[in-house]
Amino acid sequence: MEKEKLQEILDKHVKWLNNELGGVRADLRDADLRCADLRGARLNWANWHEAKNIRVYVAGLQSSRENAQLTYIPSIDVATTGCWQGTWQGTIDRIHSVYADGTRRRKAYDLAIEYIEDQMALDKVEVED
Repeated sequence: MEKEKLQEILDKHVKWLNNELGGVRADLRDADLRCADLRGARLNWANWHEAKNIRVYVAGLQSSRENAQLTYIPSIDVATTGCWQGTWQGTIDRIHSVYADGTRRRKAYDLAIEYIEDQMALDKVEVED
């Protein structure tokens, strides 16, 4: 996909997010994002199901939010859950500050964190500090 075409799609997506005239939800199916700089991009609620050329770890959470998930993209150190987006460590710290130890939601998040970290260890992926 040409850079200009991608920019056009993203501009229309911003309009869509802001409920502006001419806005269209971005569809990046088959887009090659290997050289894309996604730092600073809001990736909450992105559908990573068929993402290619980028490693994405996703763990489902059985919580009060339907289909809630914890997502981590190690190549850009971005983690998302619900409306939250931050670094991996920042996300873990946030979860631990918001949900009390021993609560069901905290346990669900801790299991999701452990799952993603175990998957990264299996794949030998290191988190950048």
